Amino acid sequence: MDSIGIVPILSSKAPAYDGPGKAGIGCFWLDGSSGAAAMVSGITLLLQEAYKTLNNDKNPPAALIKATLINSADDVGNSGIDFESGYGRANAWRAMQILQQKQYYNEIITKEETLTFPINIPTNAKNLKITLAWSDIPAAPNAEKALVNDLDIILYHAASQQNWLPWVLNHFPHPDSLAQLPTRKADHLNNVEQITLENPIPGNYDIQVNGFNITTNFQEFSIVYQFDTLNHFQWTFPAQK
Repeated sequence: MDSIGIVPILSSKAPAYDGPGKAGIGCFWLDGSSGAAAMVSGITLLLQEAYKTLNNDKNPPAALIKATLINSADDVGNSGIDFESGYGRANAWRAMQILQQKQYYNEIITKEETLTFPINIPTNAKNLKITLAWSDIPAAPNAEKALVNDLDIILYHAASQQNWLPWVLNHFPHPDSLAQLPTRKADHLNNVEQITLENPIPGNYDIQVNGFNITTNFQEFSIVYQFDTLNHFQWTFPAQK
């Protein structure tokens, strides 16, 4: 994408044949996808190195790095996820913060099991974002749906008894449907699910992950979360223009 987050007309767009949004994240580069892919690969290598430094030379799960890149991306284009810019533009600095502040969970889950992960949201928080990702097993050749192991995520706030589902796009093959904003509902097509709250109520939340349909003995997954802080300013230089 260009320096202000616009995806060129010739760039590939989602969805994939069975519906999932395959746009992923974008990155600024002058010569198109070749340079952008190299830039994201470089960011990925730095995240892997940082994780190993912080965790006794242990390699990070691929799903954790993927979730970190997606969760830390800056939203561009339509509000929220979309089929053109995906989850937004890569932000290496915010991605590194997730690993340094250990705002993540790595776990395994079995079929129909539900696991709960607590997070605390302070009074001055804004723009809470949570991403679940897992490395799915390969589907059978020519399968109608590529997703095999299906996990679900829900955010629950006990004090208010509210819960939030992930954002899902309308993949009906028509321009009007593909351009619609995402809605909250259970996602049974993607191996990445994301929940956002613009103005979260302060307090304790539970991230719940359910093994909706798992065909193997277990499925490894990663969760990352991040939020902005009100009345907080930090100067970053050099800045991209």
